[in-house]
Amino acid sequence: MLKITNILFLILIFLILIGVASGEIYYASPANITQVLEKARDGDTIYLLEGYYKGGIVLNKSISLIGVNYPVIDAMGGVYGILIEANNCTVEKVKIINTSTSRSLQPAGIVLRSDYNIIRNVVMENVYYGILPQEADYNIIEDCYLVGLRDVDINYRGDGIYLWNSRYNIIRNVTMLYFQDGIYSEHSYFNKLINNTVAYSRYAVHNMYCTDYLIDGMVSLQNIAGYVIMYSANVTVRNSIAEVNWRSAVGEGIFVIETDNVLIENNTVYAGIYGMEIKRTPYRPGHYAIVRWNTIVYNQVGISVDEESSVIFYGNNFIENVDNIEAIGDIGRKMKWYSEELKVGNFWDTYAGFDKNKDGIGDIPYVERSFAEHIIDSYPTLRIFMYTPAYQALETMSKIFPINPKISVYDPYPLMKPNVNLNYKEKNVNAQMLFTSVLLVSASVIIIWRYGYGGY
Repeated sequence: MLKITNILFLILIFLILIGVASGEIYYASPANITQVLEKARDGDTIYLLEGYYKGGIVLNKSISLIGVNYPVIDAMGGVYGILIEANNCTVEKVKIINTSTSRSLQPAGIVLRSDYNIIRNVVMENVYYGILPQEADYNIIEDCYLVGLRDVDINYRGDGIYLWNSRYNIIRNVTMLYFQDGIYSEHSYFNKLINNTVAYSRYAVHNMYCTDYLIDGMVSLQNIAGYVIMYSANVTVRNSIAEVNWRSAVGEGIFVIETDNVLIENNTVYAGIYGMEIKRTPYRPGHYAIVRWNTIVYNQVGISVDEESSVIFYGNNFIENVDNIEAIGDIGRKMKWYSEELKVGNFWDTYAGFDKNKDGIGDIPYVERSFAEHIIDSYPTLRIFMYTPAYQALETMSKIFPINPKISVYDPYPLMKPNVNLNYKEKNVNAQMLFTSVLLVSASVIIIWRYGYGGY
């Protein structure tokens, strides 16, 4: 008898789950959206018919809200277009516009306060924050197109996506234009940012106090900085592009400070004040920072690194930078500019050595000294003269006269050609560089065609 009861109970649960999974289908219009939302139950689907809806929609049940021909949800200066409070919701194919612009209210096109939701194919315009996950885990945000406050000063905008205390989220194929930061994360963990594009903003990605982050296949165009990683741990930045806004005095492709276990690989960074800037990284003993297989080109400074950092660099291309390396302090003892295991260093366009045995590796080490930086390190108040004619004259003089400052770069395995032409077992560099070039050209053409080569 007990077995029969258990079987009947399991059948009942199964039937309930089937009912929840299948759900009812409703069609809502601007006239009856409130009534439909009240009537719907967990597992139901609501199709929003084409039209113009007032914002402030709340999803407090596990339902799917799917637009037909992108109905417009106008927040009308309110705090949100849609608020998702229930788990397992889906929002698709809607357009959200006109949130409040008051930072204190934290207004957003979509406010997300729950788990296991999907936000897909959503368009936003004139929103302060685009999507605001707050203590929200295991969500997917994908294939969205978000435009912030185009005519507002960059310092008074919100972020495209602002993750706060959120974990295990995936953000992919999202385009974000005219925000303060494209994706800003604070006290968030185990999130993946994949194949997103950010333009005309301050930073493409900005991480503060985050761990276990993957930034992969991103494109940063015409931002003040590309990928900014601060006070974090276990972060990978790879397969990404950073083309920096020259109008900024602090334009940087990748900036890392006080971060442990950071891997920066297969990125292209160009046209910035700094290609990369690394400070006090790794922050704690026993952790690592690796920069490999990147192309750093047409920057005023390829990489700036300080003496409190300890970084391994190899397989990188330094091409047509005004200065390939800026050494802050005595970095010679703590940096490693090659992989001993692979017997691979970096490609330096200023290398004047030779390759007698034709193995692709220079026969004499690449050594870089900077007398001007040595003087500035000794007298920090002179740093104001960096890259002025006086600085350049001092550098030229040091090459003519027998001045021998401390070594900042020692690379015993300098590459004779950019690593795109070399095929190491560790990476298919040819395919990676081809992908990077095609992605960069395509993204630039699309954004310039759509919005013009405008400013902020």
